[in-house]
Amino acid sequence: MAARSPSLWVLIAASVTTAIMVHPSVAALLTLPIQLGLLVVLRWTARREGRLIERTYPSARLSWPSREAR
Repeated sequence: MAARSPSLWVLIAASVTTAIMVHPSVAALLTLPIQLGLLVVLRWTARREGRLIERTYPSARLSWPSREAR
């Protein structure tokens, strides 16, 4: 029942806001999982698009050697 109370959420929001204002690295710690998730998704998408291009246009190889050629 306490989770439905707006005063609990106001208290949590006020605590987080105060922590960020007092110590800005708290904001970095709070956003770190989001940033890491976006980085993983970006790398996965780039790899998928690269493989799609290689399958679609076999002559369009990247300028650096692929992992198989090493």
